[in-house]
Amino acid sequence: MKKFTISLILLFSMFSFTKISKAQGIDTLNGASPFTSGHYVPGIWDIRDYATPPPGLYVLDYNLFISGKKFFNSEGNQVTEIVRQNSKTTLDIDINGYVNIPTFFYASSFKLLGGTYIAAITPPYSTVNLDLAYDAVAKVLRDTITKDGTINGNVSGFSDMTFLPFGLSWASENMNLTMAYSIVAPTGRYTPSGSDNVGLGYWTNMFQAFGYVYPMKIKGKSSQAMAIMASLTYEMNSKIKDVNVSPGNRLTVEYGISQYLSPRFEIGIMGGYNFQITDDTGTDVWWDSSVHDQLGYVSFQIGAWPVTNKLYTAIKYNVDYGMKQRIKQHNFLLNIIYATGWLTGK
Repeated sequence: MKKFTISLILLFSMFSFTKISKAQGIDTLNGASPFTSGHYVPGIWDIRDYATPPPGLYVLDYNLFISGKKFFNSEGNQVTEIVRQNSKTTLDIDINGYVNIPTFFYASSFKLLGGTYIAAITPPYSTVNLDLAYDAVAKVLRDTITKDGTINGNVSGFSDMTFLPFGLSWASENMNLTMAYSIVAPTGRYTPSGSDNVGLGYWTNMFQAFGYVYPMKIKGKSSQAMAIMASLTYEMNSKIKDVNVSPGNRLTVEYGISQYLSPRFEIGIMGGYNFQITDDTGTDVWWDSSVHDQLGYVSFQIGAWPVTNKLYTAIKYNVDYGMKQRIKQHNFLLNIIYATGWLTGK
């Protein structure tokens, strides 16, 4: 009842088909926006994806379906309209979309410092940067003479690419520990205030740690039928291209419990919190940089092995809560892991 797991480190820029009605205003100053949500998107991966993997090359396909209609301000209150002395603008947000994220992952057959060496690359092809929605909200907040209109940014292209050059994962009978360093390169198209951006325009260095405990025993023997997971992800961001703004660093705390009901069938629940922990900096910062955004989520997962130790599939439903300066989303995911059988060392 041990899941044939892989340990992968993913940095995802979330993208979607985005439409914001009745929310168009002037450009933000120099293209800078207070609503930069970071590269790492929590809750995409499956609960056991970061456990110590068997050696080999893996292909993963993450399919994300996004829906969001509510924006929450820095006090955690939903915003439906912007009221000024001489005008009132309705904030009508409707985000629906799909993103496909392929990942190629390698786990070594040799040991380094007693652990398995891991590496990965993610070349996502995306449609519309979710941050375009946040940019539109920022424009409405800054605009002093608003007008009705529609922002519709249906563009596509290769977005910011993620590289995992170095990671180590250690396994024992009752525990797993994975630590890794990843980097996101601003390879996606980006210009300040651009309407066709598919990247975020800055580099991110990410440090991650994932721990698993297997508390169950079956007939007096240790079992991995149940896994309890906890993780930390720390993002360090560079200056945005052509804008004198460095987005604040971010921390994500995640946790989950997975239970196998049979050797091929798994259920689980996962949650986490993603929040900004340092101020935005730079001469183009026009907002109150002491206000930090945050977002919590909870997800429910069902997984199965159509082909034992070869093909794993999972469906997940994620819902956000506790938003500050964020859009509330409901996400549905279909995730696939395929073990190629290559580079196993055998």
